[in-house]
Amino acid sequence: MIKSKNLKIKVPISSMIDIVFLMIFFFVVSSTMDPGLNETIDLVKVDNLKPKELPPNKVYISVNKDGDILLENGFIADGKALDRYLVNILNTWGDSTKFIVRADKDALHKDLDAALRHLKGSGARNIVVSGEKKLVDK
Repeated sequence: MIKSKNLKIKVPISSMIDIVFLMIFFFVVSSTMDPGLNETIDLVKVDNLKPKELPPNKVYISVNKDGDILLENGFIADGKALDRYLVNILNTWGDSTKFIVRADKDALHKDLDAALRHLKGSGARNIVVSGEKKLVDK
């Protein structure tokens, strides 16, 4: 009879490590990165910016320094396309949708005003003009 003291069980640890690394590799390769916001917009610095919690239904609209109105996916919208997009968003998500307008610090006020007029004309109620917090020089 074999005693348990003499019985040695060997666990193949190298195979388990290989499987773990293959799983990590699979998840890293198959994951997608969030494209995020259009990073070409250089926001103006403001003093009184307070962080607020955003609702799940938020839409970013950006105005670049050339006066183009950019939607979240980077699509440059003309007036009619922007109006259709805004009406579609409001019909889908309703009046609780928050529109966050981001303008490049070198954008002209008339271009920002045009974007805001399109929002107002589409029936948007929750509109926020975004800025970046100014760092205090000491």
